[in-house]
Amino acid sequence: MSSFRCTCGTVITDTTDNLPYKAYFLPDQDIDDALDSTMEEVAKFIEARERGEQERYLKKQGQIPYVSTLEDVLRHLFSHPTFSFGRTLYECEECGRIWMQAGPDKNMLVPYLPESASRGILRHEGAAPDE
Repeated sequence: MSSFRCTCGTVITDTTDNLPYKAYFLPDQDIDDALDSTMEEVAKFIEARERGEQERYLKKQGQIPYVSTLEDVLRHLFSHPTFSFGRTLYECEECGRIWMQAGPDKNMLVPYLPESASRGILRHEGAAPDE
């Protein structure tokens, strides 16, 4: 999804990384499955690497270029739960609505309107929300 229009009329875009109005939500009921899945994949990768079969493992995965650095592979494996189990959130910077992806593989967003004037709640921890 590259952009959509909020109910208030503001266009919310998602065409780059590190957006201050975008976040990911991991439901509590999915945390154990997400962690188990991640640990299983990391263990498989380490075992393949120890056997000298890292490239074969990466080719089999298909999602990771087989000529990746170790850091790239680990970044991919550890981001897996966010993208496989998580849901994307967007905050309209104008009206404060939170738009939540209806499910991990669903291309539908559901809006929630805040009851306060606070804005910027999805921003990096170092950036204070607008009040």
